[in-house]
Amino acid sequence: MSLTLEHVLTSLAQVSGFVLAVILGIIVLELLLWVMLYRRPRNTLSRVVILVIDLWFLLGVGFYVFFYEVIGFGTDIVVAFNKLLNLPGDLLYAWTGLDIIPLIHLDKLPWPWLWILAIFVVAWAVLYVLSKPKPVRNEMAYLLVAPAVVGILALFIYPFLFEIRLSFANLVLTTFKDYRQHDALTLFSTYGVSLAYGVKNYKGVFTGSVAKSATFWQVLGWNVVWTVVNVTLHVTVGMALALLMNRKLRLRGLYRTLLIIPWAIPQVIAAMAWKQEFNFHYGFINNVLELLGFQAINWLQDPFHARLAVIIVNVWLGIPFMMVIILGGLQSIDKALYEAAEIDGAGAFAQFRNVTWPSLKPVITPAVILGTVWTFNMFNVIWLVTQGGPQEKTDLLVTSLYKSFVNFYRYSHAAAFGMVIFLMLLSFTVVYLKVTGGLKSIYE
Repeated sequence: MSLTLEHVLTSLAQVSGFVLAVILGIIVLELLLWVMLYRRPRNTLSRVVILVIDLWFLLGVGFYVFFYEVIGFGTDIVVAFNKLLNLPGDLLYAWTGLDIIPLIHLDKLPWPWLWILAIFVVAWAVLYVLSKPKPVRNEMAYLLVAPAVVGILALFIYPFLFEIRLSFANLVLTTFKDYRQHDALTLFSTYGVSLAYGVKNYKGVFTGSVAKSATFWQVLGWNVVWTVVNVTLHVTVGMALALLMNRKLRLRGLYRTLLIIPWAIPQVIAAMAWKQEFNFHYGFINNVLELLGFQAINWLQDPFHARLAVIIVNVWLGIPFMMVIILGGLQSIDKALYEAAEIDGAGAFAQFRNVTWPSLKPVITPAVILGTVWTFNMFNVIWLVTQGGPQEKTDLLVTSLYKSFVNFYRYSHAAAFGMVIFLMLLSFTVVYLKVTGGLKSIYE
């Protein structure tokens, strides 16, 4: 298919329409919140009417998003409401044979979003008429934050809820068409959402193969080793380099620039370049080994060396980030603390233990959590260097999830798998914060 002016104009129209819809939505939202926050009811009757409208908005939007989009009851609701509205016309036609009352079909109304916009405008006008100005306090903050909250709900909460729904369904390649076509009346039937399918999917994550042949526990064991080794080396080597770069050195700026290069290079390019360096025949690493008198290693075909290779790549990529974070924390420590420690006779190790480390904990704690989550879910390095091979020995949970979804079309299984990974990382974060107390000083 060749690119024509018609295709370009169609794409521009679609993008422009989406942007315009977002702008109109923000304007309507801000107007509604402005009336709700900057004006107060004139009397008791106005207060009751405004409360009903506010609850109608909140419950209506929540009902639509949760039941219609997430759970899937919307079709049933529309069908039932259509039947209720069309009941007089159906009865008249049954009694007299006259079709004089037009049927109403909510799901076939033209420009449905314009109807929704009109409802918002009418509601805004009613709120404005029934209210009067009130003193301003922190209302501007709510107006500024509201679009961001809606964006988070649309880009994070909605997909998250949809994944929960999908994990309780029976969606694979052979049932995809039926799943898309089922209505809410058959929601709990063969292809829909049910507790039985959810139990089957979540049980299958722990008892069956997560991708081709590897089990959850096999992949998890390597995933934990991978994460612990990488994060430990990131923190220790990053700490050592940060302590070194925090001292007065000649050409210190040049050293910092060189050390940060691995972080500045796009991760995809770095991983693909490292894959070529591990090539058995012409890779740089094997050439160096042969020059030193050692035998060439088949890095990407032997399970042990393949795991060692991806660890080397990820350590090389992750150290600069940890070094920069720790270096920033070191430069924020008051020099007077070290001077007082020297007066008390504390050596270098004592200063590190009693001054440097406690001062760095609020910095290192979120960095370790981020590093653990990123490393645990490090898809790019594994996929670009080994693609999980050989024999799935370097697969992480996220690469196994990807294979389950893309290669084997087990959509509901992959959704349940993703929820398990999310709960594991959430549990780790909560326990780590509780045990270390690394963020305690921030709230004190």
